[in-house]
Parts: sequence; structure tokens; C-alpha cells
Amino acid sequence: MIRLSRWTQIKAGEGRTFGLAFAYFFCLLGGYFVIRPLRETMGIEGGVRALSWLFLGTFCATIPALLLYGKVASIWPRKKFIPWTYQFFAFNLLAFWLAFHFDLFPGPTLPRVFFIWTSVYTVFVVSVFWSFMADTFPEEAARRLFPAVAAGGTCGAFAGSLIAAGLAERWGSINLLWVPMSLLQLAIVFVWLLGQAGSKPANPQSATKDDLDNETIGGRYFDGLTRIARSNYLLGICAAVMLDKTLATFAYFEQAHIVEAAFANRAERTELFATINLWVQGLTLFFELAIAGRLMRRFGLRAALFVLPTVCLLGFAGLALAPGLIAIVVFQVLRRSSSYGFASPARQVLYTVVDRADRYKAKSAIDTLVFRAADVLGAQFFNFFRATLSLGMGAIATVALPMALLWLWILNRLAQEQSRRAQTSSPKP
Repeated sequence: MIRLSRWTQIKAGEGRTFGLAFAYFFCLLGGYFVIRPLRETMGIEGGVRALSWLFLGTFCATIPALLLYGKVASIWPRKKFIPWTYQFFAFNLLAFWLAFHFDLFPGPTLPRVFFIWTSVYTVFVVSVFWSFMADTFPEEAARRLFPAVAAGGTCGAFAGSLIAAGLAERWGSINLLWVPMSLLQLAIVFVWLLGQAGSKPANPQSATKDDLDNETIGGRYFDGLTRIARSNYLLGICAAVMLDKTLATFAYFEQAHIVEAAFANRAERTELFATINLWVQGLTLFFELAIAGRLMRRFGLRAALFVLPTVCLLGFAGLALAPGLIAIVVFQVLRRSSSYGFASPARQVLYTVVDRADRYKAKSAIDTLVFRAADVLGAQFFNFFRATLSLGMGAIATVALPMALLWLWILNRLAQEQSRRAQTSSPKP
């Protein structure tokens, strides 16, 4: 029988920490993918033309959320602010359930607010998770284990998609909100267990695990943005994230227009989105367990970083030639599975060579504010090309090709700098 360590490249003494991290991420993405099909459906119900405004609303909502998180991260140690971040979102889910269940806000307002909130929720809970992981695993271990840790999230996403596809009609889609509420409570338990497990600090020579658990980062609530502005390395990550999300938004809008034309009712659309999610999670799991870690270990971080932009180059080229339902579904499955299976764990490795304030503050600013700013930028570009210039789907896909090439160039520079930092110095906790 194939042993788990053969797939995940776990070394002696790492099994407990890896298992807890795996289960922790399972809970986070399991909960999100229960409600993701509902989010997508509500986004389309408000009209595809309104999506760009929803993206703008998400960006605006991210600003106060980021400032609040920055304040909490400055004054509380990680063993407090991480659990309370998750508890805050769990209380929000309860409030949404009450509002939907008792129909407190009839009309399109509540679905649109839910769409915006869900978009903020997912980037925050995932960003906090990976900040914690970059603070827990040394750089060498991160290269080996981050793809396998990410597989925990993929398994959770697969389970969440099954629940959404199989139980939405039986339970009612709104009642599914109790699933992510419960899984967030389990995630808090795993945060505590990781603290008790004696996880490795990123620089064992200069700090112990207890130091990292109890030490406050300090600084001001807007430090994340100022730290980005002073670092070419972090600015490079920002540029890569902007291009990634802009192209993802192009694909998302193409998907929305094509699905709106192909299917007339909520049930058919929700079923399609849930089916896409299942295919994405299955392929992602294969990438994470069988390929990504070995790719990084044998060919370096650059190889894993290059996979997603290469898929985008090929996918947008295909849409330029033959835009349609089959083309967008195949592209979205390959793009999203490559994003989760290769790009996400590889991008997290970039943060193992920065200090703690950058991991929690600058990284959160990039993962939330920059991430959502790219959504807005991509939405505005798409609407400009489609409405103002009257370009068709194929022509818009062609515009995306040089952006993917620029993205590849930036990732190459980032991989070079990450390697230099990893070889010359270790980050100070």
C-alpha cells in the first residue's frame, strides 16, 4: 500500500502538524464551497450587468474589513486574533440565515449583500490560514508540504460541493449556511491544537513556538499598505496578483454571459456551477498530491508558478477561436484547478522569506484589498471592451493574451528573488 508520506513528502516529526493543518484547511474550504453555488446564483439573479457593481461593492467592503483586521492583528497575539476572526464570520453567517429565513429584506438587496460579504469572507479566512502556515513551516518544508496542505482545502471543497449539489433542494439552500458556521468552529479547534502541537517557527534559531503564539506584531492598522509600498518584492507579488485576478475576472464574466444565455432558471445554473466545482476539486486534488510538490522540489518554484499563466494563455486563445459553453467550462475547470493546485501553494511559498509583519499585514492587504481591486479593474475593463468598444467574447479573449505574457515575466522575477532570499538569509519572526 502506498504510504501517505510517499505522496506528501512528510519527514519524521512533521506528521502531526501536517495533519492538523490539512484538517484546518478542510474545514475552511468545505464551508465556503457549501455556499459558493448560492453566491454564484445570487450574483446572476441580480443581472449580469450588475456584477461589475457587486465587484466594486466587494472592494469597498474590503477596506474597512482590512483596517479592522490590521488593528486586531497589531494588538492581539495570533492565538487570539485568528480564532476571533473566524468567530466574527460565523456570527455573520448566523445573521444572514436569520435575514433569509424570516425574509427580513425582500428584493434584490439582501442577495447582493450576501454576494459581497461572501467575496470578502473567502479571501480573509484563506489569507489568515496561509499567513499562519507561513509562520509555522520553514521555507524548505513549505516547498514540500504546502501543495499537500492545500489538498486538505481541496478535499473540503469537494465535500462542500457534494453537500451543495446533493442537499440544496432537500434542506433548502439557506439552511446550508449552518454547515460553514459549524465548520468554522472546528477550524478554531484546529488553530488551538496547532498551537499545542509545538509547530515549528519559521526561524527556529531566533524564536520558539510559544514566542510566536504570544507575541504581538505591533505597529499600526494600515501597516500592510505601507510595508508593500517600501518593498519591490511585495510590489511584484501585487502585480502578479492583479494580473491573475484580472484575467480570472475576464473568464468569470465570459462564463456568466455564456451561462445566462444557455440556461434559463436557477436550478440549472446552480447544478452547472456545482458540477464545475466537483470537476475542479477532483483535478486540483490530483495536482496537489501527485504533481505540485514534486514539481517544486525537482524544478524549483518557478515551474509551479508558470503553470497557471500558461493555462490562461492556452485557454484565452481557445476562447478567441471558439467562444461557447464547452470552451468556457473546460477553460474554467483547468484554470481554477491550476490556480488551486499549483499557483496558490507556490504563491504562499513566496511569503516564507518575509518577516512576520509582512506575513500577517502585508499579505492580508494583498490577498484582500489588492485581490478585490483587481476584480474591480477586471470588471471595468471587461465592460469597457464589451459595452464601449462592442467587442465580442472572442475579441476580449484575445486582449487577455499579452496580459498573460506580462504575468509570466513578473513571476520569473519573483521566483529569482525568492530563491536569492532563501539562500542568503532567514526571515526574522
